[in-house]
Amino acid sequence: MINLETKLSKLVPNVARRTGPRVGIELEYEGFSPRQFAATETKVTKWYLENDPSLRGGGIELISTILQPGAVKSALEEAVNIIKASRAKAHIRCGVHVHLNMSDVVIKHLWNLIVLYVLMEPSIFKQFADGRESSHFCVPLWCNALFAQTLYGDIKHLRVGMKAYKQPAQDEPILWRDHPIEAGMVQEANIRVPGRIHDPLRRIPKPQPQLGVFNCIKYSALNFKPLSTLGSIEFRQHPATTDMKKIQRWVDFLLGLRALAEEYDDPLDILDQYEEIGRAGMCEKVGLEHNNVDELDQEEAIDVATMAAGHKPTPWNELEWEIN
Repeated sequence: MINLETKLSKLVPNVARRTGPRVGIELEYEGFSPRQFAATETKVTKWYLENDPSLRGGGIELISTILQPGAVKSALEEAVNIIKASRAKAHIRCGVHVHLNMSDVVIKHLWNLIVLYVLMEPSIFKQFADGRESSHFCVPLWCNALFAQTLYGDIKHLRVGMKAYKQPAQDEPILWRDHPIEAGMVQEANIRVPGRIHDPLRRIPKPQPQLGVFNCIKYSALNFKPLSTLGSIEFRQHPATTDMKKIQRWVDFLLGLRALAEEYDDPLDILDQYEEIGRAGMCEKVGLEHNNVDELDQEEAIDVATMAAGHKPTPWNELEWEIN
């Protein structure tokens, strides 16, 4: 029986289970000069370099190894050296994507994180990605009605228990390596080596799980597709930057959000707390500044979070108005 107390790993048994809060970071840049980079002989141990055809003029993506929280700072320091050596630059077309490990949690904690995130998404964009809410590559969840319906259907099934579950197709993930590998292994296995520029040749088959959340669109601000191949969720909204302190603050915030999600017994408890302490109190709870956001955006975020927790908001034309 699959329910909110089930380990997420039961839904994705072919994904390597990693314990604790770990992250994978993807940094996009343009203007990368392979010749300049090679001439500097910069040491690279924590990053894979991959050509990115979606970007222009030397588009490159730096993909980190799996990092424990204490290793993020040194990895970002190494990224600075790569950027300087290659003369890469941040551009509006580029972004920062962070994968957050969820392979070791129960489904309830994943859902708690979803509700927390969506509830505070307008504030999150305001603080970390102001203006990016209009990007087609990191669409906010607060304005995605189909996503809200999907989560509502999923949690209604999970609350009563699902007797059957269609497993994702088995495949060996090629992203996220715990440790660098020897150069001699590359030709035979077609896998990545830190510091090597790599053009991806193999596509990962699309999984077909029964829960709808696994099939949400990739270009959401919070992308759930990697759950079935990597055991992670991907946050896509942060703009590209060469300021590693900004990226460190973003990663720290996401790690804190994961930890907070494990403190609640039920997603509905989060809505109750929001009603009690308001948005300002919830900002403080999750570690956000109390900034001004569009009221309509916040109302939509509350509606989506409410559906994600298993309740449908009351349509405005069915509300009972109190007449003084």
